[in-house]
Amino acid sequence: MVAAKNKLDKILEHAGSLSSLQGSLLSAANGKSIQSMLVTSGRDSEGKSTVAIGLATALVRQANAKVLLVDANFRRPALAELFGLSVAPGLTEFLSGSPEEQVIQKTDEPRLSLLTAGSGGSIAELLSKLPERLSALCGGFDYVIFDGDSTLTSSEAVLLARHVDGIVLVAECEQTKREILSLCKKKLIRLGGQVLGVVLNKRQFYIPGALYGKV
Repeated sequence: MVAAKNKLDKILEHAGSLSSLQGSLLSAANGKSIQSMLVTSGRDSEGKSTVAIGLATALVRQANAKVLLVDANFRRPALAELFGLSVAPGLTEFLSGSPEEQVIQKTDEPRLSLLTAGSGGSIAELLSKLPERLSALCGGFDYVIFDGDSTLTSSEAVLLARHVDGIVLVAECEQTKREILSLCKKKLIRLGGQVLGVVLNKRQFYIPGALYGKV
C-alpha cells in the first residue's frame, strides 16, 4: 500500500508536465466536442495508467474541470490500489445497473472521482451496455477518462474505442515500434474511433494529429 501511494504521489507530482497535453488533445478534435476519452496502447506496460491519471489531474488543476477517472482495464486493473480505494463495486457493477452514486468514489484530489474496474460478469456482454450507460456518467462530469487495456492484446479496448469521443495512444519512448503505432491507429479508426494523438511516455511528448497522420 505504501509503495502504491508513493507511486501515485510521484505521478501527481509530475501531472504539471501534462498541462499542455490536455489543451493539445482537445484542440486536435477539430471542433468536435470531447467529453469522454480512452487512454490505450499497443502493448502492455507502456504507461497507460500513468498518462490517464496525469491527464485527468491536469484537467482538474489546469481547466478547473470535474473529472471522472475510470479503470476499464479489467485484465490488469491498477487504479484502486494506487488510490487506496475499494476495487468493487465499480464499472462492472455500474454496467450491470448499479446507480452511479453507489459505485463512484472520491479521491483526495478535489474534483477528481474514481470508478474502479469492479468484479464479476461477462466483460464483453457488460460493455455492450456502455452506450446507454455512458450518458449517465458524462452527465455529472466535465470529462470522463477511461484507463483502458492494450489495443492489440485485448478485445475490451476495441469495444470501448467506438463509444468514446476521442482516443489517446500511449507509446513507451524508444521502445514502441512505429509499426505497432500504425497498426493500432488503423485498427481503432477502422472501428470508428477518433485518435487524437500519441503520448510518448517517459518523455511526455505529444505528437499532434498532423504528424501522427503520417504514421
